[in-house]
Amino acid sequence: MSETLIPTRREVLTAAGALTLATAENAADQPPAAPRVYRIGVISASAEGKPQITNGHTWHFAQYFHSEINLAAIRKFLDPGSARGFERYLRNPRYSFDQLPFPDTRITHVYANPADGLDRYIQAFPGVRIAKGLSGD
Repeated sequence: MSETLIPTRREVLTAAGALTLATAENAADQPPAAPRVYRIGVISASAEGKPQITNGHTWHFAQYFHSEINLAAIRKFLDPGSARGFERYLRNPRYSFDQLPFPDTRITHVYANPADGLDRYIQAFPGVRIAKGLSGD
């Protein structure tokens, strides 16, 4: 009858450590993967068929999905209290724990029907385009 060799705990731990080191060395040789950016479209609401040119949800809540803003345009188009809020709190790393705006998201398009006032939005959020419809154009 042949004897089955069972590795000792020391041998298992040594093998696992060697495997971990080999994997770490291979991972260090490869460049890191490019960070993925999630592209987001924003739909601005209208009230009774009339556009809300500075809709608070579109301007205040969706702004966390776009890392770059034009504060001069925000001061120009929003009321003074909202502009101060952007400067003091919404875009202040002290209050957002360096987590907001989200680094891996970008608003690519904004849509409203009618599109009144969206030119202001795209000035305030560089790189955003006005969508012609909801089909992803």
